[in-house]
Amino acid sequence: MTEPHDDDDRTPDTENISRLWERVVPMFSLLQGRMDRTLSHRHGVGVGPLMALGVLVREHPESVTVGGVARRLGLSVSAASRMLAHLERAGWTGPGGLALRPAHQPGRGHGLRVTAVEPGQ
Repeated sequence: MTEPHDDDDRTPDTENISRLWERVVPMFSLLQGRMDRTLSHRHGVGVGPLMALGVLVREHPESVTVGGVARRLGLSVSAASRMLAHLERAGWTGPGGLALRPAHQPGRGHGLRVTAVEPGQ
């Protein structure tokens, strides 16, 4: 029985894509690391929490569950919750920031919904 990804099945296009991917991934990691350090230094928030904030802004004026943020970012609910807590500690909550409020979700018990709010609200 042969493996599904046998080396004999590789085409020149597959080889080129593989080589390109091997070059892109380290560049992406380097860029993300530099962005994270710069954002953390200048604004007190890294790439991950900023991406979570982006999810909330895109959903505005609607709220989203912490689980919804987690799904959109490919994270666990626990990791998304920690990220949102970091934003709160960094001062991104309150007027013109985030609003965290408990909400009942039919059929799912209680959950936490998060939303971006307009300045002054």
